[in-house]
Amino acid sequence: MAQDNKHSFASSRLIRNGFMGFVVRMANLVKKIAEFDNLSEMVPEQLKSQDWLTFVNTELENSNRENQKNLAG
Repeated sequence: MAQDNKHSFASSRLIRNGFMGFVVRMANLVKKIAEFDNLSEMVPEQLKSQDWLTFVNTELENSNRENQKNLAG
């Protein structure tokens, strides 16, 4: 999903697919839960995979940065 998260119109305008808001929100929750010290031994192997780390360090980080910007100045 992270690799193909935008839709291109005939005019070459790109918009994000609607599901990406949900994916970003869920990823932030999963990341937050996984960061608790007392739960570190319970973190599934999927959250230690290179795919997850790549997603967190690229798409999730960029989305969070964009979502924190103030609108209209």
